[in-house]
Amino acid sequence: MYPVVYDKTCRSFDKMGLATLSSAKNIKIRRVVNGEYTLSFTLMQNDENRRYIKEENIVTADGQAFRIRSFENTRDSLGKLVLNVRCEHVSYDLNDIKHIPSMDGIVNVTPMEMFVTGFSDGETFFDGLFNGTCFTLLSSVEGSTDLFLYKTSPRAVLNKFLEDLDCEVVFDNWNVSLVKRCGGESGVQFCLGKNLRSIKRITDSSALVTRLYPYGEDYLDITSVNEGVPYVDSPLIGLYDYIHEGYEDFAGIYDPALLKQKALDRWSTEEKDGIDKPRVTYEIDIIELKKLADYSSFEEFSLGDTVRVRDEALGIDICTRILEYDYYPYEPQRSSVVLSNFKENIGGVFAELLKAKNLVTNVINGKGRINDAFIDSVRQTMQMKFSEAMTKKAVIHDYADVWVDDIDNPSEAIALVDGMFALANSKNPQGMWNWRTIGSGGRLVADEVLSSWVYAGEIHASQITAGTINTNSIKIKSNDGRLEINGNKLIMKAQGSSKENLVLSPSSGLSYTHKYDALGRPVKTSLFDISGAGIIYYEYQTSDPDETGTPSYLQYVNGVFAGTEGGGASDPIHFLIYLYSPVWADTNRYPRVIVTPAETLRFVRSDGGRINDLSDYKCTVSSVTQNSEGLIIDVESWKTYVYSISGGNPSYRTGSLKFNILAIMA
Repeated sequence: MYPVVYDKTCRSFDKMGLATLSSAKNIKIRRVVNGEYTLSFTLMQNDENRRYIKEENIVTADGQAFRIRSFENTRDSLGKLVLNVRCEHVSYDLNDIKHIPSMDGIVNVTPMEMFVTGFSDGETFFDGLFNGTCFTLLSSVEGSTDLFLYKTSPRAVLNKFLEDLDCEVVFDNWNVSLVKRCGGESGVQFCLGKNLRSIKRITDSSALVTRLYPYGEDYLDITSVNEGVPYVDSPLIGLYDYIHEGYEDFAGIYDPALLKQKALDRWSTEEKDGIDKPRVTYEIDIIELKKLADYSSFEEFSLGDTVRVRDEALGIDICTRILEYDYYPYEPQRSSVVLSNFKENIGGVFAELLKAKNLVTNVINGKGRINDAFIDSVRQTMQMKFSEAMTKKAVIHDYADVWVDDIDNPSEAIALVDGMFALANSKNPQGMWNWRTIGSGGRLVADEVLSSWVYAGEIHASQITAGTINTNSIKIKSNDGRLEINGNKLIMKAQGSSKENLVLSPSSGLSYTHKYDALGRPVKTSLFDISGAGIIYYEYQTSDPDETGTPSYLQYVNGVFAGTEGGGASDPIHFLIYLYSPVWADTNRYPRVIVTPAETLRFVRSDGGRINDLSDYKCTVSSVTQNSEGLIIDVESWKTYVYSISGGNPSYRTGSLKFNILAIMA
């Protein structure tokens, strides 16, 4: 049946539509695994059904519904006026059917919970994203993931599941199915003289990488977990005449171990080709024999299927997947497919993330904070495993048990008694075990805890040595009381003083009290806050130590501006900063501007250097112009850096250098 146009509000297509497009030409459905799903066709300008081609109306073709998104009038090669129509599958509605401002802290959630049954961020329960829409979800994929997304949509959330669970999606109108892999082993062969009209083999090594430098957030590298080396080498590195070096940025990665694993996932395996192999694709024009009655039962194939391609003249005999499918439902001789083992779109080589399943390993959100829900999840998982183990035969003792490493000459021991356990690796002078590690149902005490991760509600220790400490809230106080960090506030006291000499917080700025009177009341305090910088002098009328005093404020400067600019791929080398307000336009005061680089200045070494090493840079204030509106500051900030390395020879580019700027109107 030819395409049929329905009104945009229609959701059932078993009745007559607005029109049947029987004269439509070049009807093509394009599908890409986890990617495009579109319909295009042409109509003659004088076609009476042209009046139904309106934005958002629905066209059905091959059993699927597509929305009209764009159409244009043009002339074909014969000079005739035609209407080119482009439609998107109704699954594209997921891009704008709902706006989701934030999904922060959604932990260990499955697709069914996210889209159907509902989910929680630990405090609030939310309905499934498909609730109140026409969409339904079926999923045969196991596992869960964590979501820390902002300004997003249901389709973006779906894509996150496709990436994290390494799966694929099949759309059937408003029905969404998650599967491990779409398609199967069809057994279909494409052979010249049978159903193969033409074949093009494309080999591309321009993006080949055999030594990868991975970078996470804040220039994080993997040296701390990779024996001091910032790169990983492909097992195929010896196949080429020189090492192909490259780098990749992994946004949102704060853990070097996870960063290393993601880099290793870029290499080829038996199941897929990675960035360490030239990309090989086959573009094939075919005749769809499945449209013919005599072949329909054994020439059926679809998107995602593995098929065999044979062309003896080109020496091609391979089995590979259909990743793209341009399908002409009414002209089977025009169809084409793209075959490859290298899947660039979501779920493939460039989106192969660690499988979450039921393991709770990603305990940091996109802001680098540990979520209480993670700790609860870990605890519940361990409790479940321990409870299952206790269903086995167990011996219950009403006395203490002690195990030692050597019954004749023990040097280490573990004891179980009264719901506690204790470990020792030495004895005291009296010959008694020196129990240094003791644990109960609610607390663990030890001289040293060495672990990749520590999950705890509270940690009390005389010393903590760590690369990164992530926490929802923090309170630290030194034994002498001279330093305290509480939330986002820092307090310091001078030696022998009980008064707060220096206080720093986002709300009140930075204050430093230089002098107190004999009653311990502040006399002189320097202040730097949103209003600028100045000194407060306090005067007191009584001898009451609790009197707040009368402050008088003397401003150091009228205006202060501080920021970080530049460094973007499209940022200019000369960066103009406009400070427009009466403060900056005051000609009785003089502006002072300081700029410094906001990037690590790592210069090229004699051995050729590394990616992003600098050969030269400049960071300076070119000019400061003052007019009736304010200031215009021209900052010249650029860098010449190593963009790529080939055969030991670096290639350089010049671009914007990120810089810090401080402007003061004194």
